[in-house]
Amino acid sequence: MKTEPQLPPPPEFSDAELATKAFWTVCESRDHLDRWIQTYLGVALPGTQTCIDDVDHPPTNSSPLDLVWELYSAALDGHDEARQHYIAYASRDGGKTLACAVFEILGIFHLKRDVGHMAAVEAQALKCLEYIDEYLRRPILRDFVTSNNKRTVEISWYLTPTGEHLSVNQWKAIVNPVTRAACIPETYTIKVVICTVRGANSLHTPIFVADEVDIADPIAYREAKMIPTAARDGRLPVVLKTSS
Repeated sequence: MKTEPQLPPPPEFSDAELATKAFWTVCESRDHLDRWIQTYLGVALPGTQTCIDDVDHPPTNSSPLDLVWELYSAALDGHDEARQHYIAYASRDGGKTLACAVFEILGIFHLKRDVGHMAAVEAQALKCLEYIDEYLRRPILRDFVTSNNKRTVEISWYLTPTGEHLSVNQWKAIVNPVTRAACIPETYTIKVVICTVRGANSLHTPIFVADEVDIADPIAYREAKMIPTAARDGRLPVVLKTSS
């Protein structure tokens, strides 16, 4: 039986300052993004097109890494209406929810947007939350988690005048009150809901993921069209729908 290669444990950075700076640096290419994901999330997303054979099944036209890069770069642009809506098809256990969770983490820390994830069923919601919780336990990320309940994760930091991101504890440790007052607080959330009418009406986010729309409640799905909203800086929302 073929087994997936095991990734190394979370890195022990010898230069914490450099590692933190690299963590907050926006990725400028697909390869840069791939290295960031592997380094900070411990995930090696498949980055090649695949097919069962070359006769009866055509090759795929994307991969989980390609999908995340397309979403990420579109969100960074934020002004191209043609890059606002996406749909991804893959088999069961094809890595859709995994890719969604990676993009949602990037949505908070790099894109600085609130994230909404609407799962068709409870099991999918729990799987997404499992991935997110795993990532947020890793070095650097865990320092910025200020709340993590059953369905909502809150990430907070203070932005200094020089562009440095401080955790809440780092900010509290500042002795000079003038220096503390000059820091700007920022808070973003990842909310996971089930695809119900109530769930669809509880979200308004600039990054919206609808997981497994093929089995979603059709009435709730129609309501979900009102979820995407512009980012705080005016950039267009990015919507991802997945299906098997």
